[in-house]
Amino acid sequence: MNTETDTPRTDEVAEGYWYSEMLNHAERLERELNKVTSERNNLNASLTAAISSSNARHFESMEHEAKSKQLERELNNAMAALRNLTDEISRHEGASMMHPRLTRAIAEAKKLTTEP
Repeated sequence: MNTETDTPRTDEVAEGYWYSEMLNHAERLERELNKVTSERNNLNASLTAAISSSNARHFESMEHEAKSKQLERELNNAMAALRNLTDEISRHEGASMMHPRLTRAIAEAKKLTTEP
C-alpha cells in the first residue's frame, strides 16, 4: 500500500473493497473533505487575524479619544487661567497705560478666551 497518499482513511479500508468505483468515489469525497477542512482552517485564521486587527484599531481609537479629551481639559484650564490673569491685570488702574504691549496682549487674550 502507498503510504504517501492524500486519502489515508479510504486507503486504510481499501483492501477490503474490490469495487474500484466505490473506492474512487470514497477517495473523491475524502479529497473534497480535506480541501473544505483546509479552507475552513484558513478562513478561521483570517477571521481571527481580522478580529485582532479590528480590536487593536478600536483600542487605538479609544486611546486617541481619551488623549483628545485630556488635551481639551488642559486647554480649557489654560484658557480659564488666562482669563483670570487678564481680568486681574485689567483691574489694576494705569497698568495698561504704562505698557502698550501689555494692552495689546490683554486684548488678544480676551479674544482667545471669549471665542468658542
